[in-house]
Amino acid sequence: MIRKNMEVNMRAMSIIGVVTIVVFLGAVQGSLPAASAEPSSESMRSLDALFMADYSIAQKSMLERVKKTGLIVVEGSNLLLYLNGEKIAEAKVGTPPAYRNLKITSHIPLAVFVLLVPEADSGNLSPTTRLRAKKFIDALESIAPSITPGRFPGPGSVNRQDSMIQSSLAFLTQTLEAGRIEKEGLFRFARSQQSDLTENLPAAAGAQLRSLDETIRRWRSEQLTSAQWDSVRVVILGAATAHRRELHLQYFSAVMGVPMQGTDRLMYYEGFDLDGALELVGRFRLDGEASEAFFGDPSRLFSDILADTTRDWLAVHAKGSGTAPGNVPVSGPGDQ
Repeated sequence: MIRKNMEVNMRAMSIIGVVTIVVFLGAVQGSLPAASAEPSSESMRSLDALFMADYSIAQKSMLERVKKTGLIVVEGSNLLLYLNGEKIAEAKVGTPPAYRNLKITSHIPLAVFVLLVPEADSGNLSPTTRLRAKKFIDALESIAPSITPGRFPGPGSVNRQDSMIQSSLAFLTQTLEAGRIEKEGLFRFARSQQSDLTENLPAAAGAQLRSLDETIRRWRSEQLTSAQWDSVRVVILGAATAHRRELHLQYFSAVMGVPMQGTDRLMYYEGFDLDGALELVGRFRLDGEASEAFFGDPSRLFSDILADTTRDWLAVHAKGSGTAPGNVPVSGPGDQ
């Protein structure tokens, strides 16, 4: 319950910013004193609690509205389609065999890295790390018969996977013999795998995109009218580190003709909580309406409303703090 209340409070902050920006802007421009203000009164806090409760109700209402007009959810390897308030279709698209196979072998050098990096430049390998390294060597040796043209079609693909396996085997074996791992040597090994890893990427992306595209084309043909497609919204669940130019973001941005951020048509939820992602949809839809109503710009609340005034404040007050104001990054609606 405490976590849910915190989430409601955080979601409400985007609208609260409409009010707070007036005060903050005045302080930046010198029209208001910088002195400390008295704490909010009980009646003020009660009023704000009513606002946050009403915001939560409106957010849920907006989510239901989006489910009626059309919503696609990308949840891992699943695609969900909502229309007329109901989930009307579901498809598993994200793990075709070609993608899955390449993902497994491409993880091999990374697995070696994450196994050893915690003890780099730390003296002798611990007994636990030695045991894990031996288990991984056994696992690598066991998959050799699985590296076949049937699983890895395409020119040079089998040789590329074999190269990564053999390089990883050799490096782990040498490390166990040495009994220690130097960071410089570990980084040198990782860099030596760059070419093979990079050459795996086009086939992996192509396999996933073809599967995704086939499903979306079928839904557009069988489930959605042209008018519904033109208003459909998409939310993608994924890892925070993959957010920038994530595969599904790029795909839907291209086929829908919308930017990868700054719109309530295409959203990215950092995490794997479906309920949280659906709440985000309602939040974006509500904030988009508020953005249009207050600012005449439907994307105004999709970036921090205090971004510009923060930049202005730093330009005045950050001098001598060790940070050059001109080098302070302030994200804008176009950043990704």
